[in-house]
Amino acid sequence: MAGVIQLHGEDVSRVEPLFAAYDYDRSLIGGVLEDKNPGHVFCEEGANPTAAILFHPVDYAYLAGDARAIRIETLVVDAPRAASLEISDFELFAPRQTTWIAALWAAFGSRLERDAYEYFAFARARESWVRDWQSRLPDGIEVVAMDEDLAQRAQQDRNLQVTTGQTWGGYDRFVESGFGFIALIDGEPVAAISTFSLGHGEAEIDIATHPDYRRRGLATLLGCAYVCHCLDRDLTPSWTANYGNLGSAATARRLGFVDRFAMPCFTITSA
Repeated sequence: MAGVIQLHGEDVSRVEPLFAAYDYDRSLIGGVLEDKNPGHVFCEEGANPTAAILFHPVDYAYLAGDARAIRIETLVVDAPRAASLEISDFELFAPRQTTWIAALWAAFGSRLERDAYEYFAFARARESWVRDWQSRLPDGIEVVAMDEDLAQRAQQDRNLQVTTGQTWGGYDRFVESGFGFIALIDGEPVAAISTFSLGHGEAEIDIATHPDYRRRGLATLLGCAYVCHCLDRDLTPSWTANYGNLGSAATARRLGFVDRFAMPCFTITSA
């Protein structure tokens, strides 16, 4: 079978058609393919590659193309390791209609651990309510757009840790190409929302509330600000929750998101 190479710069476009099979996480995949978010792309050698893997800068990797075209261990483990990427640090995803999942089980067996995420799509049924969010802002709460300083505080605050510079290659790149909002009380951050990734016209949400300020509607208010920002810029807001995270799912539905489906993901543990 063919070897594996890493693609850089404009060469990444060679495998873009392979990832068109994804109907979820399009912002994460598109963010890397469009060079908004830093990442790594590997594919089968040759003029017309038929198998590839894309690594998002944080936690996630995506398989694409024909699982039979290449030795899966070479694509998933060996080639990334040569670029200082350990597959055990990432969760693996595959298109919904695919042979990749069976190939993963066949190759890695008991080393494979399964988890899942729930995906939501934005519907505009509650748009007027969402746009009226400022009228519901409690006294003493200030919601402001993130600049570099606030983006850094939101990521480094151990009670929030929303991703800003980490997925964008720096806080300056986040402010230049992404966006976010932060809720302040007396100048101190108590909740934050940011673009985890931005690609293919979709903006993936990352959101967190300080434990002492949960169940006060702050996540919903920030979600409204974020959704409005997206709609005003012809972007589609995207919401994903860990499977079984009832609080996250409830917030998504309050904002007008509707359930789509759940998808498995896989971690390959160290040998």
